[in-house]
Order: sequence, then C-alpha cells, then structure tokens
Amino acid sequence: MVKAIIIENANQAWQDWFHFSDYAMPKLDQCSTVFNETSLCLSAAISGGGIAIGSFLALGALQSGALFAPFKVGIESEEAYCLLTPAGRRQSQAEQAFEAWLHQTVAQYQQNISQYFEQQQIKVISRVG
Repeated sequence: MVKAIIIENANQAWQDWFHFSDYAMPKLDQCSTVFNETSLCLSAAISGGGIAIGSFLALGALQSGALFAPFKVGIESEEAYCLLTPAGRRQSQAEQAFEAWLHQTVAQYQQNISQYFEQQQIKVISRVG
C-alpha cells in the first residue's frame, strides 16, 4: 500500500473500514490527522493533505475529479439526518410539501451515489458485517 496521511473525523470510520475491508490497519496515531467535521476532512483531501473517507458531500468532488477513490471498497455511514416536527400539531400544506420534496431529493441523491459506486465498481460494505 502507498503511504499516505489518513484524514479522519471524530466518528473513527477508518477503524471500521480497515476492520471490514480486510486491509491491515496502520497505527493511526502515527499517520493521521483528525478534524471535527467531515467537510474539513474533504477539504484537506482535495488540497492534497491525505486520504479521507467521504460522505454524501464527496459525490460532486468525485464526479469532477477533484477527489478519487483509491480503493474499490467503501463503508456505509453510521450518520443520519432526521426531520423533526412538533408532536400533536398537524403540518401545514407547505410543511407537507417541503417534507415530500426533501424525501424525494434525498432518494434521488442516494440513487446517484449508488450509480456512481456501481459505475466505478466500488463495493460498499456494511458495518453490521
């Protein structure tokens, strides 16, 4: 494997990636840089600061060539977003329309990500194993 600085955020996805991908895990304290936010990890990787595990935020940079996937194996994210609404209150038509649009937009984006990974022959593995 080529030596590179591993860029990671606080969720320690690299440890899971090494475990589930069957690659040997280096001593991360000797070859890693930690940021507290995924966007900072991606910015550091784009500027040549090392390799990072991407999130859905990385799709545009992958498609444009600003980033590339050095391995043909990825890992599912444990991160999630939630849409919260007050209990016991009916949503307005505008709120319902926004929620429907949001669900549709996220579903389309997830489909785009899946298609990209399929085209690039990147296998996405589950952390559940």
